Amino acid sequence: MTPFGPYYPRVLEPVMAHAERLSELLQLRERISLPGAVGHDWLAGRAAEVRCVALVLGHDWHDGVLTAEIAAVQLALYVKRMHDELAQHLRLESPSCCRIGFPIQATTAAPGR
Repeated sequence: MTPFGPYYPRVLEPVMAHAERLSELLQLRERISLPGAVGHDWLAGRAAEVRCVALVLGHDWHDGVLTAEIAAVQLALYVKRMHDELAQHLRLESPSCCRIGFPIQATTAAPGR
């Protein structure tokens, strides 16, 4: 089951969309990563983790446990942490998930930085 879709309040939808793009990027990176490559061990299961966190927060919002605003802030903080870890483990400081309108890329180079 995917947590992503166009059915969230305005404040939560863009953060969910960013988490979806991040999950897709991580899934692609994991698929092409070779054993022993930089960040290979860190990547294992990371895309599924992002989907799970988004799913739990989406359910908590839907069930009234969290407001849309609180769910958006919590997910944004989690996505920020994943970006920090991308930079640390994969040397990827400008991930394509942050560039709306650009396809997900698996390159290590950080264009424009």
